[in-house]
Amino acid sequence: MKILCATDGIVAAKYPKEGIRNIVKGEYSEIMFNTSDIIMEGTSKLFLNTCRKENLKILAAYTNANEDNIELAVKSGCKFIILTEEEQGRDYYLNLINIAKENDLMILIENQFKDINGHYIRGFCSDAEEVVELIDSLNEQAGEECFGFALNVAVCNLCGQNMQDFILPLEDRLKMVILSDCDGNQESAMLPFTAVYNHSSRTDWLSLIRGLRGIDFDGLLVMQMEDTAAAFSPIIRSEVIKLSKTVAEYIAWQISIESLLKKYSSRVLFGAGNMCRAYMRCYGKEYPPLFTCDNNKKLWNTQFCDLTVNPPEKLKELPKDCAIFICNVYYSEIEEQIRDMGLENPIERFNDEYLPSYYFDRI
Repeated sequence: MKILCATDGIVAAKYPKEGIRNIVKGEYSEIMFNTSDIIMEGTSKLFLNTCRKENLKILAAYTNANEDNIELAVKSGCKFIILTEEEQGRDYYLNLINIAKENDLMILIENQFKDINGHYIRGFCSDAEEVVELIDSLNEQAGEECFGFALNVAVCNLCGQNMQDFILPLEDRLKMVILSDCDGNQESAMLPFTAVYNHSSRTDWLSLIRGLRGIDFDGLLVMQMEDTAAAFSPIIRSEVIKLSKTVAEYIAWQISIESLLKKYSSRVLFGAGNMCRAYMRCYGKEYPPLFTCDNNKKLWNTQFCDLTVNPPEKLKELPKDCAIFICNVYYSEIEEQIRDMGLENPIERFNDEYLPSYYFDRI
């Protein structure tokens, strides 16, 4: 999974250097930019040269089918373009096939919404069946995979859409997820988990993560936080960008938990509490652990969720390819403990914040 930073709200098209450097300070190495803004200010050469100087790779671009915009996207070396125009006919997309083939580009179509007197409703490509039919027919016409789909999370939130139901039929047609928060009432682009009311997020991140796990998503995650970034002083903006990278990595980790479970032929758990219970109820049958272990001596040689609870020393008997999944919030401490024991086994972290189903039992 690749993590990109969208430059909107961070890089000023007229003076791009400072914003680009802030992105680099925020520990991003790849970006998505908007070609129209750069062309309007006539700073494309400065923008591209600064990105190269800072070793910042341009992987995607928002653009329209205007020749100058496409040319800039190609010059940037990006591999994905998202078309910014409103709903277009099939012929409009078919006319771009040669451009995609000649320049090794994939054209992504994004879900849209309509504003009807201040009320937001689903627009073009906000229905899974519509997306599947359009992408498949365009790729069939192209004779190869030239088209894909980009899911904008904020658009789904504005339209009150269940993202899990939307994502699952898309399967590998989904190439990009644009991570952006909003309050569900106003169009905005905020840092994920910042649109909050009464201690709860206004975006259904659970349905998003469940859906992306369900299709083993391994595409592009784009952090789009134009409004949040622009609201902060440039003096501390790089710190906000750095936080956004941490948030994106956390979301990527949550998406990939089931992929990590599939990766290993054998596994054990570290922890005999609620997180272990959640693991066993959600994944115990499909990915059964050999046993679990715990630092609590009182639990040793007892049974927990049909698993024997062993002392940590038992881990030394494992073959080196057996993965140890930490089922405890003290991840760093436990990982350090395992390494101090001289073990070289793969160590992964399990988490029960975004389960495929709900379990509320307590010990």
